[in-house]
Amino acid sequence: DDSFIEVALPFTFPFYGVDKSLVKISSNGFLAFGPNGTDYNNTPLPNVGQPNDIIALFWDDLNPSLGGTIHYYHNAGANEFIVQYTGIQHFGGSAPYTFQAILRSNGSILLQYLAMQGPLNSATLGVENSSGTIGLQIVFNANYVHDNLAVAIQAACPWISEDPVSGVIPPGGSEQVTLSVTTAGL
Repeated sequence: DDSFIEVALPFTFPFYGVDKSLVKISSNGFLAFGPNGTDYNNTPLPNVGQPNDIIALFWDDLNPSLGGTIHYYHNAGANEFIVQYTGIQHFGGSAPYTFQAILRSNGSILLQYLAMQGPLNSATLGVENSSGTIGLQIVFNANYVHDNLAVAIQAACPWISEDPVSGVIPPGGSEQVTLSVTTAGL
């Protein structure tokens, strides 16, 4: 309970523009590239409080000591690193959860939820950078996850670019945005 193991990734994993070579697999349903791998109190993302630099698969107060296993595996043929939580119990000892994250060497992430039998409205799903200032929250403490759900997270498309990349348009205003598409290699 409230623990982690740090393992070497079989490839460098690009995450928010930084190549990662180590990952902490937390017992509380998240992967961390930063210093904290034990926090059980899930928060909305982004959040400057620790933990930062995370992939929240199903971040909540989970307790593997009540049952279940956590495994990781390198699928060399597909260049994937897989972390699977199988039959993991919530801290209160409710029905088990089985879910996984698949990290690909190109930086894409696939979250998959096979059997989610415990409470589903008290977890965080998403990703967050190392400072906790940029993140993608999929859900926080709301009913969203269900059996047989898959969520794909992918960095910006390398074959499309925009100019400007960000900005604010006032109500009733307009802004010209140029999109450039490069189809070479597709």
